[in-house]
Amino acid sequence: MFAFAQEGIRFSLDSVVAPPVQIPVAAPIPDSTATPSPTAMPVLVPTPVSATTPAPVAIPTPTTLDLEKLSAKGQSFETYSANRALLADSIAHTNSRIDSVTQAATANQPALAPKGEFEKQTEFDQRKKDREAGLSKQIGATIKPFEERRAALQKADGKIKDIQSTMLSSLEVQTTPAVSKITLNGKDSVFSPATFKDYAPGEIRIQIEKQDYEPRDTLITLLPSTKLKLSFTLEEKSIFSVADEINIRQILAQDTPSVAVYRARIERIRARQIQVDEEIAQIITAFPAAYPQLDSQKPDETAEQFSARQTEWMAEGQRRVGVLRQKHQDYSARLDRTAEVLEDYIIADESRIITEFPLTSEIALGAYDADKEHFELTVQDTAGTKSPFVFAGSVGIPVATAKEMNRSTAGFAVSIQYLNYPFRIDTVSVNLAMQKLNITHNTKPVTVVGEFKEIPYYVSQPGYASYKTHSDFLLAGTIKPRGLDIAYALGKQASADAAIANQKSGSGLGWRGWSRIGLSVAAAALGAIAVNNHLKADDESDKFKGKKLPPAGPDRDAFIADIKKANQNISDYENSRNIMGIGAGVCVGLGVLTFVF
Repeated sequence: MFAFAQEGIRFSLDSVVAPPVQIPVAAPIPDSTATPSPTAMPVLVPTPVSATTPAPVAIPTPTTLDLEKLSAKGQSFETYSANRALLADSIAHTNSRIDSVTQAATANQPALAPKGEFEKQTEFDQRKKDREAGLSKQIGATIKPFEERRAALQKADGKIKDIQSTMLSSLEVQTTPAVSKITLNGKDSVFSPATFKDYAPGEIRIQIEKQDYEPRDTLITLLPSTKLKLSFTLEEKSIFSVADEINIRQILAQDTPSVAVYRARIERIRARQIQVDEEIAQIITAFPAAYPQLDSQKPDETAEQFSARQTEWMAEGQRRVGVLRQKHQDYSARLDRTAEVLEDYIIADESRIITEFPLTSEIALGAYDADKEHFELTVQDTAGTKSPFVFAGSVGIPVATAKEMNRSTAGFAVSIQYLNYPFRIDTVSVNLAMQKLNITHNTKPVTVVGEFKEIPYYVSQPGYASYKTHSDFLLAGTIKPRGLDIAYALGKQASADAAIANQKSGSGLGWRGWSRIGLSVAAAALGAIAVNNHLKADDESDKFKGKKLPPAGPDRDAFIADIKKANQNISDYENSRNIMGIGAGVCVGLGVLTFVF
């Protein structure tokens, strides 16, 4: 038995010492979201132990994405998000490669064995430290291109993130009634009024709910760098049946501009009103049975206390009945306003002017008044089945032209204008609401004075009198469209998604900014011109300072002429100066107004 030194290392001399191996070089992974194909690891070939650290293995730079293109400005928020996902995938692949190379290099290092029986611990520790340093240096050299590439990918990702942060928007939502639950994209739920800051632009689903009110579900598109304000008014749930409910937005849609369609919709509204009148009577009749009964007098309750509780109970019941009646009145009034809007649509449609060139019209010229230079005129087309008319009056024709015409109607062309309000006889409609007759002679307009006459055949038809009254009111403007819309139908407060009240760009200058810049430039330019003209006026004035009037003769006359010319120049320069100065002041004033309004 041999006694080993205390600092000796007790290793079995028959331990197998495996030689160090080269670090396998893995193929580079492209910067792509595609899943890389598995790469077979190269066979590890043992190499003799060497006292020096092996030279790092050179590897190709990873396949690169166009980072400048990915992080360039001017792209959409969605594109930037897709680019960041691509970069994140590439960073993950790069990290995976770095980890695999490091782990392979570490795993393939042979066990460190002592040199002989009597190697001191300090010598072994130093050799182990040198070995680890060599391995770290070799791994660092191997993965350096990947680390550099990772840094470039992370830098590009940070740049895109900074750009996207400037594109975030805010959304302010107000509701009537307040304290309604607002949910954005199915996840962010708060109560109104609410402001959502740093929200990614794009399509957003807004859902609004409140007990006893109809829910709202709306899609909007939030623009980049925008402060968007939205207002919603919820509709209270109806106490009436929903089978024949009137969808006001749908029934007021002007998708079919037809008087017949609008009148049919009005009839539907009136039928609904009759229905809800019957329903409210049933609701009120059934109310006592549904209303909680008054508890009998309690043992410890005095007669006065019971009477007070009974009075309160009756008052509450009456209040609830009053609420039901008020809801019925509000509902019916809303239907009335909806019918008014449809009537307004009809009037607007009836007031439309239609121009026609009746090809079968007959023109007859009567006596000519040379003093007034006009012919008596009759134009009629009673044979026309679409727009029959009779017009009597006069047409202005100069004397010389009248002599050439010799009462010939050649060269005359007629057009009529009438309202889109036909008179209906059974299934036939004719346009009788004539507004104006136009005549040209040899393509030149001539003055026509007169009026349309009633046609006896139509006057004798049933309903003509009321038709004539309405058409006359339309022609006179006594009846005219009021421009009513859905907001009026809903009590002048739209309950659907309100129009975007304010959408200001957070990154652009907006119209106020550009107006201020333009007005500032204009004010500066006009002010500079005014100053320049003022200096020119001073120069003209200085030309004759200290000079004396020459004696009589040609020089004196020339001197006086020069003075007159200079005075005129001074006057012109001063006028121009004043105009430009006023213009500059106006521009400054308008610029100030952009801060007020």
